[in-house]
Amino acid sequence: MAAPDAYVYLHHFARLRRRGVYWDVAANDAMQTSNTYFFDRCLGWRGVCVEANPRYHGGLTADRGCVVVPTCLSDTPATVPFRLSGAVGGVAATVKTAAKAGDLTLPLRCVTGASVAARTGVRAVDLLSLDAEGHELHILRGLALGAALTAQVVVAEVLPTSPAGRHLAALGYTVHEVVKEDPALRYQLDMRYDYIYLAPGVVWGSPQ
Repeated sequence: MAAPDAYVYLHHFARLRRRGVYWDVAANDAMQTSNTYFFDRCLGWRGVCVEANPRYHGGLTADRGCVVVPTCLSDTPATVPFRLSGAVGGVAATVKTAAKAGDLTLPLRCVTGASVAARTGVRAVDLLSLDAEGHELHILRGLALGAALTAQVVVAEVLPTSPAGRHLAALGYTVHEVVKEDPALRYQLDMRYDYIYLAPGVVWGSPQ
């Protein structure tokens, strides 16, 4: 397990007495650096894996049990330039990594998370993992959290002070203070990047 999935499992979802459900947005590699592989393959959770980078589609299809959505998410359906830079990528207008020689750009038709939820029927999830290299606010708007999709725990590369973090706060999500609970995890779960957000009414350590 990677650090975020190990932490949320050991301290929260290990107490879940049913089969869980997840969404992984910008799923990346099927196994390496994945926040959801353990839940999928070891615990049998069902889920949705959204990944725009074509290099990862084969692995997600072959090695995971999730519904694979092979494109990007945004707040409105639109065709956008999507930049690929080695193992990472993102919507060109918002991607936070600087362009470099060898990058590729391809046109992708982004869809909304709300439309994916309606199409797949996966509308209530225990875990939402989100790391979209700068496009998180647009994705969250398109997910329509609390309406089209409900997510009990969100693990996201989203600073609480960022527009995406403030969007989650406006929906009633609160930040779980990982470092205060277990200082030894500071080296594993870098709170500059990975934050755990709890939906209104969720009690950490007592999943429903």
